[in-house]
Amino acid sequence: MIEKPRPDRVMVDAAGLADMLALSRSSIFNLKKAGRLPAPVNVSIRAPRWDVAEIRAWSAAGCPDVQTWAKQRRAKG
Repeated sequence: MIEKPRPDRVMVDAAGLADMLALSRSSIFNLKKAGRLPAPVNVSIRAPRWDVAEIRAWSAAGCPDVQTWAKQRRAKG
């Protein structure tokens, strides 16, 4: 069973991120590999976690590619 992201949760794993974005886990990893998702925090080699606040901000910005997202974040300070 996939655990649903909670509003108080700070980080989510690939399954939680997939649920947030209404995608499959494999789509999450494909997007990550293609440079289309903000980088995860690698808790360990097999345990990437994504910052929920960053994913929400990235989504609100229109889901730009990683390079565009980095430029937008730097511009905001």
